[in-house]
Formats: sequence, structure tokens, C-alpha cells
Amino acid sequence: MFAFTNVVFCVKGGLLQSELDALILDAKTECPHRLEYDSTPSQSNEEYDLESYTVTETESIIVLVAVGISISVLLLASQGSKYKKRQKIADERMADESIHTSNYMAKEQEYEALLDSRSDSLLRSNDIPLFMRIVVPIVVLINIGFFLSGHLSKGASVTIDVNVAGQEIRIDDFFVFSMAQSTLDMWDAGAKFLAVIIVAFSGIWPYTKQTLTLALWCAPPNMISVKRRGSILLWLDAFAKWSMIDIYLLVISLISFRISVVSPDWGFLPDLIYSVDLLVIPKWGLYANM
Repeated sequence: MFAFTNVVFCVKGGLLQSELDALILDAKTECPHRLEYDSTPSQSNEEYDLESYTVTETESIIVLVAVGISISVLLLASQGSKYKKRQKIADERMADESIHTSNYMAKEQEYEALLDSRSDSLLRSNDIPLFMRIVVPIVVLINIGFFLSGHLSKGASVTIDVNVAGQEIRIDDFFVFSMAQSTLDMWDAGAKFLAVIIVAFSGIWPYTKQTLTLALWCAPPNMISVKRRGSILLWLDAFAKWSMIDIYLLVISLISFRISVVSPDWGFLPDLIYSVDLLVIPKWGLYANM
């Protein structure tokens, strides 16, 4: 018995250990000469094995869950570390870009200052031919004179030619167009938006454009930098087309006011017994603006 027990205790863990433990316990209760004898059937090996297996599976599940949680924590920690590294790298790059941008702006400002110190106004620049330096301001002043003359003079007039039975009657300047008068007539007639557009783009803008061009041509770099001067000239060139609105309106007026009325072809009336022609005659104001 002692030898058998020693052999049993020498076996460690596993299903064999469980089987041996169950046999030893059942041996006491199954022997009728022992006090531990019990007529109640002992727990079968299958049930014992099932319980042992169930306990082992539960423990395995707990271990797997613990391992999964540990792995998740390690992955999160690893990702957090990687994110911190990426954030640190991004911050360093932003700092480098900021420094690079600051250095670039400083160099650009230094270059602009050097360019301004070595440059002169367009009127006195040796890089521009003398003929162009003199002609451009003269052309600008002539343009201003043309605009003043065109806006203050008659743009067009309406003439009526009447022919009745061979007798011709001509009415000159029946209606006169001018920039100022046409704008006032539009305002009084309720076309206020159109009047404002004409005043802004055909009245104020041409003089603003010519004055700025003349000022930029004559101003030295210490008053306006070379870079700003070039930018303003480009914008003036881009918006120059808006000063043609009054020309379009005058051309439309020339077409819309062309009316011709001829006597009907009736049998009891002679041919062309009467006719009326309403003509728009361009004046100096139209040509000056053009």
C-alpha cells in the first residue's frame, strides 16, 4: 500500500494524477470492512473528468483574456509612443519650416531693400530709353485731356430728316447726348444703378487710372517700392477695360435711335409721299472717349 501510494505521489499533475486520486478515494468507500464504506454510488470518472475539464477550460479562457488585454495594452502603449514620436517629428518640421519661412522673408525683404536702393523712378531710370521716359508722361497728360474733352463735350446728337411730297425738312440737334447730361437723365428716369456704374467706371475710373500711372512713373523707390509699383501697374492694366462702358452705351444708342418711317404702299397714295428718318450723329465727345 505504501509503495503504491509513493508511486502515486511521484506522478505530478495531469489527467493521470486525477484518475489515481479518484481511485484511491473510491477504494475506501467501496470496501465493506472500512468505516468509510458508503453504499451511495461514487461520482463517476466521466463526471469527474468533465468537471476537471470544465475547470481547465475556464482557467484557459481567463488566461487568454488576460493575455489579450496585456497585448492590447502593449499595442496601445506602442501606438501612443509612435504617435508621440510622429508628433515630435511634425513639430520639429513645423519649427524648421517656420524658421525657413522667416529666413526666406528676411532674405526677400533684404533683396527688395537692396533693389530699391539701387533703383530709381521710371522717369529717371537709365534702363529705359530717354524717348520713352519723356513720351509716356506726355501721353498720359494727353489722355487726361481727351477724357475731359469727351466728358464735357457732346457725345452724339439726334437729327430728324422729314420728306413730305418731295419737300425735305431737317431738324438738327433734336436731342443731344453727353456723358454728364445722359447720366443726369438716367438718374431722373429711375435708372440709378446704371447711372452710378457710368459715373464710377467711365467718369471717376479713367482719371484715377491716368493719375496713378503718372504718379508711379515719376515716384522714386523711397516713396513706393519697386515691387509695389509693379503690382499696382498690373492691377491697373487688368481693370483698364472697365473704362469702355460709356463707349458701349454710346454705340448702343447709335443703333437704338436709328428709326426710319416710310409711307405705306397704298394704291390711292403716291409712292414715298412722306418719310421720316431719325439719325444719331456722333460728335467730338464720342471720338475723344474712343
